[in-house]
Amino acid sequence: MGPGTRNRSIHRNKSGFTLLELVVVVAIAMVLAAIAVPTITNSLRVFTYKSSIAAFTGAIQSTRYQAIYHGCPYQLAFSSATMTYTVASQVPPVGNTSCLTAMGTPSAAIPLPGKGVKLNADLTLLFHPSGQVVATTGTLTPFLTYSGQPNETITISAFGRTYVTP
Repeated sequence: MGPGTRNRSIHRNKSGFTLLELVVVVAIAMVLAAIAVPTITNSLRVFTYKSSIAAFTGAIQSTRYQAIYHGCPYQLAFSSATMTYTVASQVPPVGNTSCLTAMGTPSAAIPLPGKGVKLNADLTLLFHPSGQVVATTGTLTPFLTYSGQPNETITISAFGRTYVTP
């Protein structure tokens, strides 16, 4: 055996993957993807739903704290049709000390996250500086729905504590 023959046999041992090996690897990857995609999709649906619930309850708590901090009534209005909310208050302009006699102009509509999440009905909450919360439209027990997930009922106490129950 000459020196050229030995180099050729070493070179032959360094060849790439066979077609059969590539097909097996691709088949295994497809099976794993078929198992993982539904799980990931369902997880994303759950996270979407939970983020909507957190944003909903967070808006309630934040508005309540603003009413207490500023010492003037605040109003929080949720729209079930557009899944948005607005905030209005009786906070006076800078330099004045007494609250306005009527609610000021509401904020621009703020969207709640979670495409496909629905609120059962419009809800308007009035927050007093004492921390008390009153529903002027709707009830203190709204619920959110999302297809394929159980309804989440949000119970709002008279003093703004929120409880979420599936």
